[in-house]
Parts: sequence; C-alpha cells; structure tokens
Amino acid sequence: MDPDSPSDLNTLRDFDTILCFNVLEYLDDPAYTLRALHGTLKPGGLLVTLVPHNPSVYGSIDCKMGHKPRFLASGMAALLEASGYQVDKVLKFNRSGGPTW
Repeated sequence: MDPDSPSDLNTLRDFDTILCFNVLEYLDDPAYTLRALHGTLKPGGLLVTLVPHNPSVYGSIDCKMGHKPRFLASGMAALLEASGYQVDKVLKFNRSGGPTW
C-alpha cells in the first residue's frame, strides 16, 4: 500500500487495531491517509501512531530522511480528531533525543 494514495484501503474493513509507526511524517497529506485508515477500523477499534515530535528541531537529518513535517502533540491530536478519531492518550518519549537531533 502506498500511504500517499491509500485507495486500496477501500476494500479493507474490520481491523481491531492499526499500527502506524513512522509513516505520517513522509506524507504530503497525512489527514487523507488518517481518514482512509479510520474507515477500515471496527467500531471501537484503535489506531496507534508514532510520529516525530517538535517542529523546532526539524533539520538536515529530517530532510535527508525525507520527513515533511514534525508534529506538536496538540497539532497531532487535532489532526486525529479532525480525521474521525477520539484521542485517548498522547505519550512523549525519547525527549532526551531532541538536543542531539
């Protein structure tokens, strides 16, 4: 599946859980993909996602890796809610990695 063009998700349904780790930062329109993924979840299903945090540390490593955005927790929560999800929990990890990034 190409997450920038998730039209093949139209045939998939009834997932209990979707893991979306280190995907959204590569997309031109992460909201489109999040909406498409939402349509594949069972009622009460879960999306677990991991994205790079803190746009202020966006730099040359991000560029070389092909990252488009970095996300603030509040912005990611708003993006998820606008895509149909209920945000239950936001966790931050590897906070010590920011200065070296």
